[in-house]
Amino acid sequence: MSCIFPNFKAYGECIDQLAADSDFQAWTANNVESGLSSWVRSNIAREVPLE
Repeated sequence: MSCIFPNFKAYGECIDQLAADSDFQAWTANNVESGLSSWVRSNIAREVPLE
């Protein structure tokens, strides 16, 4: 699954909202505590315009 944002501001706003959401925090904690998930890597693709 990929999430595409129009810019880094939109990405940051989305991440900030997720981090502040108590349901998301609980969901994340439950996934980690269950042992059924593990952190593998995080990717951010950046498009740099050549001017």
